[in-house]
Amino acid sequence: MEYLDDIKIEFVEHESVAIPYDAAWINEMIPANTLGAYILLEETKPIYIGRSDTCLKRRLLKHNHRSKATHLIWQIAKSPLQAYQFESYWYQWAIEHGGFINQISPAKPSSET
Repeated sequence: MEYLDDIKIEFVEHESVAIPYDAAWINEMIPANTLGAYILLEETKPIYIGRSDTCLKRRLLKHNHRSKATHLIWQIAKSPLQAYQFESYWYQWAIEHGGFINQISPAKPSSET
């Protein structure tokens, strides 16, 4: 197995990357009918934490706070429960930063109650 001698394995910490909150970026980067959670940012400040249990792309393109957002971070989920878990984690993180719009803790998806 000499060919394995040339392989270098490197582990790097995963970091989320914010993209501009722009319909062209959203259409290009986020697949349709994908579940997930997101953070809307005004520059570097979180202003809204949310999720979609059906279509993340549609939710972001029609979001009622899109005029305030300059950037966004998202995480695709495999299930509504996983989307809820991502949203809950980010919600707790955002509490430390203060000033974001949604002040009510995320609700579990209806299929999980």
